[in-house]
Amino acid sequence: MTALGQTSHLAGSTAFDRTLLRVSEVLAAHVAARVTRRVQAVRACAAEAAVHYDTRRGIERSRGALGMLP
Repeated sequence: MTALGQTSHLAGSTAFDRTLLRVSEVLAAHVAARVTRRVQAVRACAAEAAVHYDTRRGIERSRGALGMLP
């Protein structure tokens, strides 16, 4: 069974059709892997930015509590 689940009509298909289907499956897997890596990178960047923002707010709050901010 292929990733696309198209085993029934492959019996009468040509070698070119099967090759084209396989190429499209490999390409789809490659694109999915790249998108997954990109999404993970964006999530990591967003998490790092959130930590940085929270840390800055915490510092500003503590300075304000100590009377260090105008």
